[in-house]
Amino acid sequence: MIINEIFGITGIISGILMLISALSFMYFLSLASKYGSRQDANKFFGSYMLNNSFRYTLSFTFLVTAAFSFSVGFIVSFISIFFMNPLIIWEITSIIALASTAAFFITFTSIDNPKPFIDYINFLKNKH
Repeated sequence: MIINEIFGITGIISGILMLISALSFMYFLSLASKYGSRQDANKFFGSYMLNNSFRYTLSFTFLVTAAFSFSVGFIVSFISIFFMNPLIIWEITSIIALASTAAFFITFTSIDNPKPFIDYINFLKNKH
């Protein structure tokens, strides 16, 4: 049953990383909406996205991987219900989906490199 422990640890780590990145991104967005205007945010985030297109392509690749894993899990588990226990299929496909979703949140919200977001928040605070 070592595979269950590996899946459990991967799930816990992925969940924690998703929670941290989502909360951090919500914090950045709340500060940006408090201190900045929509034009400032569009200039900053638009230029950041254009200058880092590989990051956003990579993040959406992770999201597509998660969606693909979920769809394969649904299809294969409903087919395999007649032959075996589909729980093992759900364990494998859900851990792939969870890890891919965590990677999506981390790369899309740029929590792995928060300096540009913090610079923008500092710019807005100094502006007001």
